[in-house]
Amino acid sequence: MLLAVILAGTAVAAFGGWLDGGGDDAAVETEALAFSDTSSSSTTTTMPARSVPTVSFSNTAREASTSTTPTTALATRSSTSKPAASSTSHSTTASTTPHTTTPPVTAPPQTAPPATPPPTPAPAPVETAPPATPAPAPAPAAAPEPAPTAPPEPVPAPPPTPGRAELTANQLLVMGNDQWPARQAKGLWRPTIGTSWQIQLQGAVDMSRTYQMFDVSLFAVDIGDIDALHARGTKVVCNFNVGSLEGWRPDKGNFPAGALGGSDPNWPDERYLDIRQISVIGPAIQRLFDVAATMGCDGVDADNVNTYTHPTTGLGLTAQDQITFNRWLAEQAHARNMSIGLKNNLLQIPQLVDVFDFQINESCYTFSECDLLMPFVQAGKPVFGVEYAVGPEGFCGDANNRNFDFLHKRRNLDPYRVACRAN
Repeated sequence: MLLAVILAGTAVAAFGGWLDGGGDDAAVETEALAFSDTSSSSTTTTMPARSVPTVSFSNTAREASTSTTPTTALATRSSTSKPAASSTSHSTTASTTPHTTTPPVTAPPQTAPPATPPPTPAPAPVETAPPATPAPAPAPAAAPEPAPTAPPEPVPAPPPTPGRAELTANQLLVMGNDQWPARQAKGLWRPTIGTSWQIQLQGAVDMSRTYQMFDVSLFAVDIGDIDALHARGTKVVCNFNVGSLEGWRPDKGNFPAGALGGSDPNWPDERYLDIRQISVIGPAIQRLFDVAATMGCDGVDADNVNTYTHPTTGLGLTAQDQITFNRWLAEQAHARNMSIGLKNNLLQIPQLVDVFDFQINESCYTFSECDLLMPFVQAGKPVFGVEYAVGPEGFCGDANNRNFDFLHKRRNLDPYRVACRAN
């Protein structure tokens, strides 16, 4: 019993030393143990010193190893990698040296109870870089706002289409032929000697009196004027320029520049036409004849048909050039059931009287040229003439004697009129 108590005390001492940091190897020389025996409460026995088994303990020092593992770089940003948690290993070794006691009692070998290792600390959580949030996809570019557009400008309403009565030569020249009103059927009219007449190329047509023939400017009347004259029984002769081209004419673009000559000094806005180039200027002149026929003209007063005598044409025209051109004009009029008068060009009357239906003369008494007009009268064709500088008393007697139909007019050819015949 005593031996068991001693051994038990020894074991407790050894275990206590381990708890207190028992890595020391110092031997315990003596130890006084005081105890009370349950069988004898009055006797205390002091035991001699004993040898205590030496307990050796080895504690391997902790080694911390730290490693840093960088995370993967992202396309849009980088994260700093954090070190991984360190790992710790422990190694514990216990040795017990057996010993004997006096008296020699063989005790069952005792071993120290297995040491309970301290709890292994839970590994610290490994800190890792938070998963990289993928960079948000760039927002789609906003569709460009459409450029502001100006409100469409109001389209002006087209002018009302004129009725037949309001159509003029200027309008017809720029319209397609298929838009022209139908021509009124008519036969070829030719005036006779003694026909009462008026010529007015300026202003509104004066209808205060009625004449058998009225000479008007093709560009100063409309179809309604011509219809009104027809309603009075008046034949209408239309005047337009065929030997030169006015700058204001809407059809001037129909005449190629290569067919234009110099300017008339008395009318600087006019340029002479090269009448030799009938194939070039002919279509534009034919269109003028078509307009006259469509408007209802009964005859044509074709102006500037003696340009070969004008020194400023710059074209070098000959008398034959003029005759050829003038005959071509007569053909164009007759082909459209219109008569045609020869304007002045007294020197070529003998060559042209056969194809022209009448003569319209200016100032034969002023220039003493009236004898040159007689071939028309002799052919039974009228001579319609005007005088500006000489008063009626200075020419009317002779004009009547020659069977001419003459008027006294102002140069602007307005409605003023004094007739040598009482008509």
